[in-house]
Amino acid sequence: MKPATVVLKQQTKTLGAQLSVVVPYTTEELTKTALSKAAELAASLEATITLLDVHIVPYPLSLTEPDVCWEHLNRALQAVAAASPVPVEVKLIFARDKDMIERYMPNDSIGVIATKKHWWRTAEEKLARTLSAAGHSVALVKV
Repeated sequence: MKPATVVLKQQTKTLGAQLSVVVPYTTEELTKTALSKAAELAASLEATITLLDVHIVPYPLSLTEPDVCWEHLNRALQAVAAASPVPVEVKLIFARDKDMIERYMPNDSIGVIATKKHWWRTAEEKLARTLSAAGHSVALVKV
């Protein structure tokens, strides 16, 4: 049985075979760092950048009526995207499982994830490993 998801405010573009760089939202600080690195990468590859956030909705609640206001989350994501020197598309997804992020990344896209340096494996490194195991190309930026 597949977990249900709801995609809100997904902007679709027909850009042909243009490369896409996807930055999964982790924390505000790390996501801004990842967006700046993604901007460098996108400039050299002539790619588009997408900021992708999967917000987990607990099971007692309906996916169409999450525990937080959609406008609040969208404003926060738009503020993070505004810090990027290049245009960024924002996608907000309500789902039951954080692993749903891999389903919303285009197959030929490059993921950029920032993480802090630690001797243990961070949540961002685990996400990068999950996306890589699913067949996605991932750049892990250690700050």
